[in-house]
Amino acid sequence: MNIAEFKKTNDYRDICYFIKHVPYVNTRIGILRELGYTVIPKKIINNKKELKTNVTSYKSIIYVQVTNQIERKDYAWFIKIQFENK
Repeated sequence: MNIAEFKKTNDYRDICYFIKHVPYVNTRIGILRELGYTVIPKKIINNKKELKTNVTSYKSIIYVQVTNQIERKDYAWFIKIQFENK
């Protein structure tokens, strides 16, 4: 699955909903974890300090940025979604 296909899924829609409507980072991360998503800290590659629904992929893994850059660090919280290769 590529990024364009992923952006048409219900997962992407749900993630974007929580990014937009849950202002507190800890609450947002907690809800996404309760929904079964894997939430991890990951280094920001393209130096986007603000969250703008940053979606990246690597092989069969898609990462969705769910927080702004962590203060004074090059990291942010991402959801990691792994798909099977077809």
